[in-house]
Amino acid sequence: KSMLFSNDDLGWYDYLLETMSYWVKVFNNNKHYITEFSKIKQIDILYDEDSYPSAIDIESKFVESGLARATLHEKKDFSHGRFSLIHNLNSDLILYLNQGRSDYENLLSNYLINNYTAKKIFFIECKNNLKNPAFSCIIMSQILFSKIVEFNLDIDLKPQYPPNALKLYKYLKKV
Repeated sequence: KSMLFSNDDLGWYDYLLETMSYWVKVFNNNKHYITEFSKIKQIDILYDEDSYPSAIDIESKFVESGLARATLHEKKDFSHGRFSLIHNLNSDLILYLNQGRSDYENLLSNYLINNYTAKKIFFIECKNNLKNPAFSCIIMSQILFSKIVEFNLDIDLKPQYPPNALKLYKYLKKV
């Protein structure tokens, strides 16, 4: 069993910088896609086992900021009929997190491209030359939201909760 980080190996710092630089470059080169995130109100996020932590992070940021409603879909569930949900209840965007391409991934991607009625499908390939694609994907989710704000200056990701809802925010039951 190997560890990504250990106390005697500070190579993690270089790896972190390399990973962050990679995603900053990817999103800077695709600014026109990132600006589309300001126009969505409903997003479907497709994930697999390795991209699940980043999918949860992305869903949380969309929902808790009030930017959009988000629904998570494990890609394998499409072989059990999940495709009917996204086919019948259209959203503004599908965010497809991907680690690699299997025959099933190719079939699902092609199905979505040819049959899905969302306005946009945004594929993010977390498999790259970096050592740990799952870690890279979670760093990607952080960079993605910093770029959404940077490229859409009118977006404020701080939640605007109604005053009467603040009683629920970080609720602590008094005994």
